[in-house]
Amino acid sequence: MNNSDPQMNPSTNEPFAALVGLDWADEKHAGVLLAAGSQIKEHTPEALSDWVAQLHHRFAGGKIAVILEQSRGSLLYALLPHAHLVLYPINPQMAAKFRKAFYPSGAKDDPLDADLLLEILCQHRDRLKA
Repeated sequence: MNNSDPQMNPSTNEPFAALVGLDWADEKHAGVLLAAGSQIKEHTPEALSDWVAQLHHRFAGGKIAVILEQSRGSLLYALLPHAHLVLYPINPQMAAKFRKAFYPSGAKDDPLDADLLLEILCQHRDRLKA
């Protein structure tokens, strides 16, 4: 069981400004954002560079945790230069098995996947590597 605060950055022991689940596919992308102190999830489909800039501005440069389904690739490399993002790349199989456990129909849904990624980040970040 995860007893740590999902909004805390374990490397600095300071709170994250927000947590993000990002499902990036070839044709369609989905993201879900949970701002610090909020229970409201926002689905954010903006273009990547605009979206990253908006997050930086919105959260005044505060650290933002982002979970994504890849350990290397164009999305990861596009996000790495942004110092305000703390990236948690996971193996796509982890997300697929998590999805199958809670949604056994096997239906693939990008906004649902983004929600599941955010749930992994919130509930199990102590087991993930930034």
